[in-house]
Amino acid sequence: MGVKFEWKNVELVISTAESLKKATEQLTQVAAEMQQHGMKEALFPWTQRQWDCLDVIITLSNQCVAVLPAQLIAKAQGRPSQYEVMQKKSRRDIAARKARIAAGPSAPPKPRGRPKKKTT
Repeated sequence: MGVKFEWKNVELVISTAESLKKATEQLTQVAAEMQQHGMKEALFPWTQRQWDCLDVIITLSNQCVAVLPAQLIAKAQGRPSQYEVMQKKSRRDIAARKARIAAGPSAPPKPRGRPKKKTT
């Protein structure tokens, strides 16, 4: 399965970064309090879900960093980026598929190979 690209504005990226920054600050505060009280470990409701979430956030940020330069260069050159072209092509493919389905069933396939012997 491929990656789905969606348009996101600067405000959304900034608010996401601020939310993550706040969460990071809270975790840093927890770690500082643990160190201040001489604790090396504490019990937290940490499950596989938290690790999965961390992986998703790291993957998202790495992908955003990777795809932005191509889009910046394309904008500077006044052309659509490769991601915009992919997205438009995908929309056309989906629209064509829906049109084929809406048109109804196509003709039955032609028989292939040698005809079967008729049994009497």
